[in-house]
Amino acid sequence: MFSFLIIIISITLAISLYRALIGPTLFDRLLAANIIGTTTVLFLVMYGYLTGRTDFLDIAICLLYTSDAADERS
Repeated sequence: MFSFLIIIISITLAISLYRALIGPTLFDRLLAANIIGTTTVLFLVMYGYLTGRTDFLDIAICLLYTSDAADERS
């Protein structure tokens, strides 16, 4: 079940990366960057759960905080 979710999250990351690079407008690129940050946090949490390593959860929390701080500045 969780392996399937990691595959779906990876596909979402790939589509968002495509949108960030090829997006027709600046808003599309900014939205794609936000989606990439959120799905990366989700990917790290799921991967950490599957491997049983809590290090990934700590990294995901730090990434979430820095991503939120970057959103506040713009």
